[in-house]
Amino acid sequence: MTEIKFVKMNPTENTTILVESPVPLERHAEVARALMSDVSVCAEQTGFIERPKNDEAWARLQMTGGEFCGNATMSLAAFLVWRNFSGELAKKNSQKGRERKINVPLEVSGVKGVIECAITPRDGFFLGTVRLSAPEGISDMELPIAGSRFVLTVVRLPGITHVIVPLEIFGSSGAVLRESALKAVDDWARILDAEAFGVMLYDADRCSITPLVHVRESETTVWERGCGSGSAAVGAYIAAVAKKSVISRVSQPGGLIEVDARYEGGLVADVSITGRVSVSTRGTAYIQGNAMEVRNGKRC
Repeated sequence: MTEIKFVKMNPTENTTILVESPVPLERHAEVARALMSDVSVCAEQTGFIERPKNDEAWARLQMTGGEFCGNATMSLAAFLVWRNFSGELAKKNSQKGRERKINVPLEVSGVKGVIECAITPRDGFFLGTVRLSAPEGISDMELPIAGSRFVLTVVRLPGITHVIVPLEIFGSSGAVLRESALKAVDDWARILDAEAFGVMLYDADRCSITPLVHVRESETTVWERGCGSGSAAVGAYIAAVAKKSVISRVSQPGGLIEVDARYEGGLVADVSITGRVSVSTRGTAYIQGNAMEVRNGKRC
């Protein structure tokens, strides 16, 4: 039996388990699948909190597949503020009549160096902003989907790749397109050769996405309620098409994520995302084989 301490976070309903207990890297995928199960803690993704190598960072976030995740980064930063400063912040905010922003430096899988995440405590939740470096590439690629081949835009961010799939190029319904996207994942995994990638079904008229994310290591393909890096990819795509800096409010099933994409010198120079995140529950899980029970925490 393995005892796992965890906290479950809610960033734009992209439910995220952060594992506080030390877990060997070779067991990450196994533990993540157990925790994410709908008969267990239940979530869309899992990250592991580790000691950072850089003294400037407060902690390191290691995602299951070694990918980068904006929402999980925001979640860890918010959790650290909640755990370490919640009482102090409540008192200071009340005394000053304004909110206090805290910059949380983190190491995150899929990204080199230290990332700054700005966390502002609000009433019952946190507002988080993560600034990413420039996309590693924004290019067109011919990919198979729905029985045809389409030229689609591929946005390669540090640690994860996203494919933008505009709804207007298909004549099928949303349900048919979702089914087609699921069927295309295996082929795209081979073509893209990425540890993790997302399929962003993008409605330009509404500036909305339906995110599907595949992670090779954990062998998971999940329709997510919200996707931070996917939102960043869409914002970068919009800026690249417009050839100017753009602030976009990207709607998704779990809510809104604001994306600030800065365009400079003919390229998207950097992207930041801002969203809401809250602490859902914190507890201890016990893994024994394929069985799992949860104590001192809620099931989903």
